[in-house]
Amino acid sequence: MFFAAGFVLAVQAQTTIKGSLLSVDGRTIPETIISVNRENPRDIFSRFEDQSADSDGSYTITIHEPGVYNITFKGIYHHSFTIPFLIVDQDEIEMDLLLLPIVYNDGRFFGNEEYLQWIRVYGNFNGYDYSSGIPFSLNDDGSVSAMIPVVSDTVRYQVRGLGYGRAGAMPLPPADEYGIRDDNTFESVRYRNLPPDSLEIRFVPGETIPFRRNLPNDADHDWLNADALISFRNPTDRYWAEPIVLIRNFRRNVPILEQDLKTGLTDIEQAQYVEMFYSSESITDFLRETIERIEKEADNPSLHPQQRAIVTLGYAAAHYRLEMHQRIVHRKQLSVRDMMSAGTRGDLESDIDQSGHISIDTELILQIPERVVPTHPVWNRAQMLPQYLLNSTDTNPVLVDYFLEVVKHHPDENVVWNVTGALIRKQAHNYSTVKEMGVYKAITERFGERELARRAHEIFHANRSNQR
Repeated sequence: MFFAAGFVLAVQAQTTIKGSLLSVDGRTIPETIISVNRENPRDIFSRFEDQSADSDGSYTITIHEPGVYNITFKGIYHHSFTIPFLIVDQDEIEMDLLLLPIVYNDGRFFGNEEYLQWIRVYGNFNGYDYSSGIPFSLNDDGSVSAMIPVVSDTVRYQVRGLGYGRAGAMPLPPADEYGIRDDNTFESVRYRNLPPDSLEIRFVPGETIPFRRNLPNDADHDWLNADALISFRNPTDRYWAEPIVLIRNFRRNVPILEQDLKTGLTDIEQAQYVEMFYSSESITDFLRETIERIEKEADNPSLHPQQRAIVTLGYAAAHYRLEMHQRIVHRKQLSVRDMMSAGTRGDLESDIDQSGHISIDTELILQIPERVVPTHPVWNRAQMLPQYLLNSTDTNPVLVDYFLEVVKHHPDENVVWNVTGALIRKQAHNYSTVKEMGVYKAITERFGERELARRAHEIFHANRSNQR
């Protein structure tokens, strides 16, 4: 009946994930890291050693036990990309990835001395300490550079401040080779023809970095958070990963393309796809298309039962994301005067544009208890979904009973708490005290009169106070 018996102890089949890991234009990446992490590992033996793609960009990952795994792909001069997978008894999944290069500084503010003070090089010459790192200075040709001491026969260094947003620590060419530090960041390594005293580290905007991507003409580096584009050889394999992303990541889209990526993308395709998946104006259309496609796949007999389980949850999560996105967009469009005149939150929300609205299929939602065992690990990611499901179905008894089973049996206490809070908030108005509620009895029988019980009292009283 439950996940622990029906999933974790399933046939211990070996699952292989393989494919190619390349830059967006199809070139190989000189240094890569592939990390596999199991969510909620049972013991230290659940850990995986990091690996790298082969010289041609090919990679192979082997996983022996069922569970939810996060696989992170990193490439030097590129953003990292993490994708979750539900692993059960699949034989092989072939997935190709194109990592998107980091957007490096275009030099527009290099004339500002205070701005340059944040761009620093550090490494084995100063104990990798950014605060005592050497700032860059502007040169007459528009480049910036810094002189670092040569204190040994090998110089290792990183730079901060030359990328936008989440770039972090990074190497700079030229390098005799690249190293990987303990924190899984890349560094430049120089040991050939070193000068006797100091080494110049130079950055020329638009030239130094060997990888660049083609951006939409109006791209704003502050919002551009694109990491990768992916494709699956078997189109239905996307449903081992896509629903989990929808369930957890409110602001992340699933950048899946239905085309061969082994040769990379042209500049025109790069701009087209980056805007499609990461432009805020495209999110509404993207989520509507996702909802319609996933709803059609929910009863696809060719899907594995565990795929249909998480697809059903992904369908609900996509609806939730669409509703939240529409509210955000609507509020941004209102002027301060309009917001003041709206009066109450209810008035404001009633004005949301419903053009193109897609009604949620409650019959499909009510199949969740049949498809998703109460101890399913994907509930670890679904913090807001229980409340949304109860609201969408008007607290249908089928879902109430199901969520009580989640409270009684799910091994993750955070999941138990999220579901407990959702049940109390939705049902508190029917009870005079929290102790009368079935969910309260369930948590006290399982955990006693401890922290969960105390917090249940707080939510109940807060909810009843708001109703007065």
